[in-house]
Formats: sequence, structure tokens, C-alpha cells
Amino acid sequence: MRARSERRSLPAAFFLSLGLCVTLLAGLARGAPASDSDTAALDPKLARILALARAGARRLALEDLDRLQPAYVSDRPAWLLWQRERVRLLAAERDLAGLKTLLDRLPADVPGDFRLWLETRVARVELAVGRPRAARVRVRRLIWSTGTPDARALRAWRRLVIQCYLAEGRVQDAYTAVVRFEQDYPAATAGWAELAARVMLRAGHPRQALKRLQGVTGPLAVALRLRAGLAAGRIPPEAAAQQARKALAQADLPVAARALYWRVLLTVAGRADRPLARLEALEQLAVIADLQDPGVSSDQLWQAYLAAGRRLGNARQLLLGQDEAWYFAATEQMQAAPRRARAMLAVLAERGQTALHRRLAHDQLARLCLAFDPTGTLLQALYLHNRRFPRIDTIPTPVRYRLVDLALARNDLGLASDLMAGLERPPAGTDPYPWQLRRARVLILAGQGDAGVAILRRMLAEHQGPWDGGALDRFIQVLFDLQKLDRHRAAIELFHQLLRQQVPARQHRELLFWIAQSQEALEHWRDAARYYLWSAVAKDPFSMDPWAQTARYQAARSLVRAGLYADAEHLYRLLLRVTKDPARRRVLEHDLRGAERARYRERAGGS
Repeated sequence: MRARSERRSLPAAFFLSLGLCVTLLAGLARGAPASDSDTAALDPKLARILALARAGARRLALEDLDRLQPAYVSDRPAWLLWQRERVRLLAAERDLAGLKTLLDRLPADVPGDFRLWLETRVARVELAVGRPRAARVRVRRLIWSTGTPDARALRAWRRLVIQCYLAEGRVQDAYTAVVRFEQDYPAATAGWAELAARVMLRAGHPRQALKRLQGVTGPLAVALRLRAGLAAGRIPPEAAAQQARKALAQADLPVAARALYWRVLLTVAGRADRPLARLEALEQLAVIADLQDPGVSSDQLWQAYLAAGRRLGNARQLLLGQDEAWYFAATEQMQAAPRRARAMLAVLAERGQTALHRRLAHDQLARLCLAFDPTGTLLQALYLHNRRFPRIDTIPTPVRYRLVDLALARNDLGLASDLMAGLERPPAGTDPYPWQLRRARVLILAGQGDAGVAILRRMLAEHQGPWDGGALDRFIQVLFDLQKLDRHRAAIELFHQLLRQQVPARQHRELLFWIAQSQEALEHWRDAARYYLWSAVAKDPFSMDPWAQTARYQAARSLVRAGLYADAEHLYRLLLRVTKDPARRRVLEHDLRGAERARYRERAGGS
């Protein structure tokens, strides 16, 4: 049976017996945190889900949580344990919408400390995704609305307010908040010295920053000390740059410290009027700006590209308006010196004489940005958060195509839908099939199902000849999205259109199975049974391979719901004759007895 991404597995009642055994703890009943080791000891099933998340499949782990989480009303301690892990996964994904939905849907009698913990997590994610004001408003409400907050929680909230002030650029407010915090809490807490030093640096008090860092160790403190020493004039610029370069060579350097060293290099490059070195620092900071304050504005970055590009053009005696010469000079350096190429392309993108040359320069600049930063953070900073492009329709078309792919990779369907608006044709020189399929999927998942279905109908109508297996799999994945969104009638229609085309025999019986699942979801039990059985016998009327067994089992369940108990009993007995596994046999025997009892009840009622 082929693997299926983004799709629930085949119904597991036949192959698996799912049981939930969760040990109850009084601490969890109060909403107290649990460590990963506690989680593993409490519930092996939850531990397996968390193992998926640690392996990198966080979305898959969240889907399993949705499917298997105990109910709050029947098992509150277990629900709290699972919900806490769900919150951690959503926070790691920076899924602010998901966290807010959890917060809005909390049961009215959920423990108060759990609610406060979740609110704090929401605030931290708001800060991380660039919404510091919303985070600060939320935290201040927590401070003032909580009757007698826990002292440790209150300290954490006040520190979070300071971080929000920094991210908002309200440096004086952050400075005042630091002074008041130190008056109320003279004994430094873990990590406080670094935060206070950052505020003092931003406020223009590098000597105070150095004072707070005295005796503090750790990579972040060392980086802050170098930056403060440079700002205070205690370390010469070239010595500071040399130390920063040496530190950046460390592979395991924390991101926050790495950002500080790049800021040291940015400062030194600015003082020494080295545009390319300044551009290098700004590019690096743009990639990690969301993890360190203050953020690098895309306007700064664009200006750095233009300054470096003009300097390089002057060195080659290039004049603005000589588009071909600029483009040739940039492409010459794409391999050996891509940063120089990016700088020259930025000049051509902004000052090119023809729309064609400007569009081509933007396309090449975007390509080189993605080669430098495959995560797309740099490209998004340049085009999505730049005053040069105040609206999505002002972003050059070739760049929008690339941004669509990035948005889809990040599961940001709203952004992908906005970026796709008006892009009816695929990028020049590309296969139109995957582009149209991508458009359909984005529209379906973004709530414009009718428009997405219309594209799928048109694609099927235009398709000629036999289906390639890979192309058909990708098309079916979009139909699975329709099923997940309960658009079963549309899915059935499109599955039927596929059946009328030339599809491989293996996938023919799979299509019948998926139609049966949609019929089942619509509670069309007889139709569901028909399609399950057609799927079972499509390859061979007497086949009893795993697929055929599963399809027959599902047909039997649908027949019971349709009231056709004798047919269901026949299928259960047929499966018992070929099933050797004891666990599966117990499931079949249980279901057979249920069908027999239902038939007897029906007869008794009729008599």
C-alpha cells in the first residue's frame, strides 16, 4: 500500500487496537508542568507523538494529538498533560493563530495557573512573530488582572514587558523599566544581566552595560561585552572586528550571540565606509533578525545593496542606463562573488531603463537570495516588509512566484493565497501542471474551495493520454484536502472524472476506496459498501491481499450501518477464514457478534 502524505491512515480498527492508559497526577490536575521524562513515563502513546515532533514532524505530531487526546470531561489530568504538549508544539511552530484558538476554547473551569501559563506562551509567540505591542498589552493585562500573582511569574512578566519595549523601539521605556525592576529585585536572576545590558546598550549607556556584565559568563555575555566595549571606546574597532570574526567561526554559537557579533561588524564597517562589509552584516542579520533586537529594517538592507552596487559600478566605470553592461557585470560574479552580484542586480532592479530589465534583475536577485538563505527569510524581508512594495501587487511578478513557494513551505496559506491573487499563468519556462495544481490547493485550503475545484475540473478536462504515476499522486493529494475539509461531494465528482481516464490499475482500486470513504462520510452506507467492495475485487475477484482485506472489512462495517446484517456477517466470516493474527481475529469476532445481535434484534422487533 503506498505511503500517503497529509492524509489520515487507512481505518485502523481492523489492524490496530488503540488503547489509552494515562496515569493521573495531582500536579497535572492543577495544571502544573510536566517534563518530557514525566510524559514518557505517564503515557507511551504521547511519548511516541513527541518523538515525531523531535524528529522534525511537528505538524504530523499535532494531527496525532488532535486524533488521540483524551477528553477534558472524562480525564482532566490527562487532557492537561496532552494540551501542554500541544501548546509547546504550536509555540515551536510560532503558530499564533493556533495558540489563540486554544486560548479561546479553554473550558470555563480549566485550572487558573494553566490559563496563565498559556496566556504567557501566547505573548511570547506574539513577540517572536513581530507583534510586540500586542504581546505587551497581553502581559500587562496579566500583571494587573491576576489578584496575587506568583512572584516568579510576576518577574517573568515584567522582563517580558521590557523585551516588548525593546522590540517596539521604546528604548527609554525599557530603560525606566530596567531601573524599576532592579529596585524591586536587587538580586539578579538568571539571564537578567544580559537583558539589562542590551537595554543599556540601546539606550546609549555602554559603560552601564559593562558594569552589569561584570563576572557574567556565557557566550551571550561575552558577545555583549565586546559590543559594549566597542561602543564605550574601550576596544579599538579593528580589534573588535577581529574578535567578532573569530567568534563567528564557532559552529555551536547561539543565534543571539551570533547576531551581536554581526552587529559589531556592522558598526565597524559603517565607521570604515566599507559598503560590501556592511551589506554582508546586514544580510546575515536579516536572516536572524526575528531572533534578536533590534530588527534590521528592509529599507536599511535595500540602501546597503544600492550603496555597494553603485560603488562596484563606479569601479567598473558603468553608467546608469547601460542595462546590458550592468547585467553582464552582475552575472559574471554570480558564482565567484554572489554578494557583489546581488548588489549590482539591486541597482539594475531599481534603476533599469526598461521594465524587462528591471523584472529580470528582480528575478535573478530573488534567486541569489534564496541560494544564500534557503529559508527565504532574507527574500521576505526584502520584498514583503519593504516600503518600496507597499502592496502585494507591487511586488515584481517573478518574485511573487518564489514567495508563493516559500509561503506554502511554511504552511502560511493566507499569505500564499494573497500572493497568488492575479497570478493566473505559471512562471515563464515552467511546467503549467504543478503551478495550476498549487493554485488549486492554496484556494481550497484558504477557504475558496469552489475556485479551487473549478481549476481541478479544468485540469482534468484538458488532460490527454495516460496518467503519470507521480502526477496522479500529486493530483490525488489535493482531493484528500477536499475530503479533510468535508467537501466530499466535490471529491467524489473529481474521483469519478479520474476513473474515466487512463489511470494505472493499482491506483484505479485506490480511487474506488477513496470514493467509498467520502460516501461513508456522507453517511451513504450502501454506496460506501459498494465502492469498498469494488475496490476489493478490482485487482482480482478472489484477492485477499492486505488492501482487499481492509476494503472488505470497511464494506462490512458500512453494511452493518445500512442494516444489511447478513451481508456483513458473510464478509466477517470470509475474513476470519484467511486471518491468522490473533488480535485481528478478536476484532473480527467481536464485530461479527455485533452484526448477529443487530440482526436478531431486528427480527425480534419485526415479529
